[in-house]
Amino acid sequence: MNAAKTNEPQTPPCPATESGNSRVENRSTLRRLLTRPAGALASAWLGLVVLLSVTSPLWRPYSPTDGDLASRLLGPSAAHWFGTDELGRDILTRMFTASGPALLAAAITAGVALLIAVPLVLVAAERGGMLANSLSRSAEIILALPATVILLAVISAVGGDRTYTIMAIFGVMAAAPVYRILLGVAQSLHKRLYVDAARVDGVSAVRISLRYVMPGMRTVIAVQASQLFAGAILVEAGLAFMGFGPSQPVPSWGGIIATASQYIYQQPWMMVPTGLLLTLTVIAANELALVIAHPDPAPIRRRRPQAAKRVTPSPAPTNQALLDIRGLTIELQNGTQLVTDVSLRVQAGEILGLIGESGCGKTVTALSILGLLDAEVRQVGGSIGFDGRDLSSLSERDMRQIRGKDIARIPQDPLVALDPLFTVGAQMMEPIMRLRKVGRAEARQIAVDLLKRVEIPDPERVLRSRPYELSGGMAQRVTIAMALSGQPRLLIGDEPTTALDVTVQMEILDLLHRLAHETGIAMIMVSHDMGVIADVCDQVAVMYAGQIVEHGPVEQVLRNPIQPYTMALLKANPHLPEDQPMPERLAAIAGRVPRPGEWPEGCRFAPRCPYAAQACKTPVDLSSGDNGVWVRCIRQDDIQAKPCVLPAPVMRVVMGANA
Repeated sequence: MNAAKTNEPQTPPCPATESGNSRVENRSTLRRLLTRPAGALASAWLGLVVLLSVTSPLWRPYSPTDGDLASRLLGPSAAHWFGTDELGRDILTRMFTASGPALLAAAITAGVALLIAVPLVLVAAERGGMLANSLSRSAEIILALPATVILLAVISAVGGDRTYTIMAIFGVMAAAPVYRILLGVAQSLHKRLYVDAARVDGVSAVRISLRYVMPGMRTVIAVQASQLFAGAILVEAGLAFMGFGPSQPVPSWGGIIATASQYIYQQPWMMVPTGLLLTLTVIAANELALVIAHPDPAPIRRRRPQAAKRVTPSPAPTNQALLDIRGLTIELQNGTQLVTDVSLRVQAGEILGLIGESGCGKTVTALSILGLLDAEVRQVGGSIGFDGRDLSSLSERDMRQIRGKDIARIPQDPLVALDPLFTVGAQMMEPIMRLRKVGRAEARQIAVDLLKRVEIPDPERVLRSRPYELSGGMAQRVTIAMALSGQPRLLIGDEPTTALDVTVQMEILDLLHRLAHETGIAMIMVSHDMGVIADVCDQVAVMYAGQIVEHGPVEQVLRNPIQPYTMALLKANPHLPEDQPMPERLAAIAGRVPRPGEWPEGCRFAPRCPYAAQACKTPVDLSSGDNGVWVRCIRQDDIQAKPCVLPAPVMRVVMGANA
């Protein structure tokens, strides 16, 4: 039996949110089963077979063992819907009488395999070392054994009528491949930062395994259970077909099919009902595994948006923009909004900065442009215009023609984005050949030219190198060169310099700034760092709790902030000039960003705002201020009349020597 590997599941970002994420994942898995046609049909079919099997003693029209020789080998009729067998027994009755034992035997196999594999995996992943190696070697030995020969030996010892015992032993053997698959998932989960945090807090190994590791394995376990169930049905039917199942006249799927094969020329119909029932049940179980493992067979991340409730006025000039986002609203499938009425415009050669605390919606907004939102996230309002086309209405197939070629992304961590098994040259040449339709030799020359453009001094050596042989700054330059492979007109950088030290960070920022203004590429920079925004961006959009709260030229917004949240971000800037002594306590914004679904009515920053008043409880739109700045604040006139003077050291660091 083949046990398919699945992608590593999504895991909760921290222990504090694990239980809530677990409930969301359970609901999302159930929703996939019920909303996708294949999942809904598979679930309905298996539910129907189980229901008819359990209730068969209540509705079956004939005895499953008593026959009528005068009615032998009949086809479908009003008296016998599925015909009769060689002894005149009703096929429908025998078929569903045998369904219960067949399904129970398959469930026993899956249950035994998981009851053995899962605890061993949790122990091996937690302790590692000799224990994990010993269990892995034992699993490999079991995998090397011929399962059929062992099952036949067991049958000769216990007898063919002991179906459940035989299938339980098969479950013991099936635990080996399941163990190997789950072990890799569990070991990767143990490396997560939130697991390390739990260890530091003194959480016991058992609690870590059950609360933090086990939920992350849920999807893989469900997939393996579905596939084991389907495989066990075939094994049980195959043994009965060979005569190692229940003795006559007790019916079994394999026994019914074996008998039908003997009368295939007298009555070929006998093979159809039970064979079809067996086939559809196995297909349904396997389809459930596919639905659980893959949210969409051909993932379409976008859905045609509904009309937006309210479109925010565009905060940019009225001339044609390369990227024109209007009233973008994004939410989870349960209706929880992540982004509300976001409008942005980016001109060719312009760099727009998106800044705000974690959880404000910056990354979701950036990913929506590329159509890379998770399956549980959807765009329900607004439009994403790119060069005159609405990306919101495009299919996944159309988006694949745009990604890389017209819109590209610079990853946050280059050493994670690059595959350590392949050379830099192999990874650069593949997208160049695909996007530019050139041969290998020309693709290599283009790769060399791209590496020179990002100021790598020895491109030939770098092409021959593997990612782990490069420094962090060099690897980031490689990812920028790869992003330029398709000659895109828009680059999206989601904190592309976070993983770099300060010196290398400045070099990369200078490089991006030159690329934008020399080549005309538009860029969106997502960052938490006001210094990064001030260094490279022309426009800045400040996001809070899924909304744009201030937007305008970077010089105006950072020198004369109007929105209290922007002021608070500038005050909380952790960088100080060399001549400034370290204060006893750095400035911080009180409270935290409210989670989606917990946003307050009216101004979402009001609970943390020192200027909050009763009027802030009413919703407020972006409104045009001075010097092309757009602000979402009902008290902006009062605040401008009494401006918040930012400390001079902060402005010197953020805006440079001219501040």
